[in-house]
Amino acid sequence: ERYAWRVWPEVDFEKMKHAAELIRGRHDFAAFGTPPAAHGNTIRNVIDSSWRLWKDAMDQEWLVFDITADAFLFRMVRRLVSFFISIGQGKHEENEIEPLLVSPPASPIQGLAPARGLILFEITYPS
Repeated sequence: ERYAWRVWPEVDFEKMKHAAELIRGRHDFAAFGTPPAAHGNTIRNVIDSSWRLWKDAMDQEWLVFDITADAFLFRMVRRLVSFFISIGQGKHEENEIEPLLVSPPASPIQGLAPARGLILFEITYPS
């Protein structure tokens, strides 16, 4: 519980996988986060975005979200994960993501995955 988010009701993994693919590329992510500086740019290039299943040593299955981008907005990943979970639970549809990336609302959407379980794995810089 300390290192993961227990999600209930269960999710449709395939819907979440498909939704994650839709955010790949260069988009305006203002619907999912705020820039680090006032009036900063909210356009980011997501290189990879995917959900995968992982089994631990006790054969428990976990859902893992991996994302790689040129930069992230404040709370961007936590809002994306929350939105993907809501898609997996049927509260939102997959096709609701693209309009948010084309014409973001004035303020970020509601919903925020908890910080527990969020791991910054690696930072790389161009050489």
